[in-house]
Amino acid sequence: LNAIDGLKDFATLPNGGAVRGMISDGRRVITVSGRQVYSTTASGVTTSIGGLASDERVSMDYNRQTPSPQCAIVADGEVHIVQGSSITKLTDPDLPPPISVVFFNGYFVFLLADGRFFLSEIDGTGVDALDFATAEANPDGLVAGVRRQSELWLFGDSSIEVWGVSGADFPMERLPGAFIDVGCSARNSVAVLDRSVMWVAPDNTVRLSRAYSPEAVSPEVLTLKIRDVEDKTTLVANTYSMGGHHYYVLT
Repeated sequence: LNAIDGLKDFATLPNGGAVRGMISDGRRVITVSGRQVYSTTASGVTTSIGGLASDERVSMDYNRQTPSPQCAIVADGEVHIVQGSSITKLTDPDLPPPISVVFFNGYFVFLLADGRFFLSEIDGTGVDALDFATAEANPDGLVAGVRRQSELWLFGDSSIEVWGVSGADFPMERLPGAFIDVGCSARNSVAVLDRSVMWVAPDNTVRLSRAYSPEAVSPEVLTLKIRDVEDKTTLVANTYSMGGHHYYVLT
């Protein structure tokens, strides 16, 4: 048995519910709890910003806009932008309903279930109807995405594509040889651990990226527990580091 550090209360979210997502820009934490959105400072002071008329787990990321970064929140096909102490719904006719958002190389990348992904303007939220590409090496759509260093990982049901920065008119391209013939069955299980990516695969194993090789790392007992979960969207992964060790936690 190994002892680990314990937890203590840091802040209380008033009138909230289950935590649907949270993210930090280094100065504060934005949390979606129930249908409320909260901002918590480094000293633990929590303020309600507004609400979301949705209930599914959210996808969140920040851009680099100064002096106040924008936080994009995607849930149930809608996008909301938190900036400062306000939250507004993004109503851009050029952006179809997304399933997820990732900030990559200056752009908000909005993922669609049909395999397309749209780019925002640099460090902004505006979207042009022509600024999109498609993860099309395998016609399995998209379920999730994640940024790993200088790479954008795009997860489908049965495959993964890895994209990088391009000098062409469209600023991203699929990296040569960066195609993984194993998909993702639990969109909220995708997480970056140190310099690797981890996720739950369709065979109910937890996979760890070794370069572009998806190594199964879950013991059989965990694989069997994952198999017994009927709705894989309820599986949620978190990662943390402590004492020089890195941990992937799946609940």
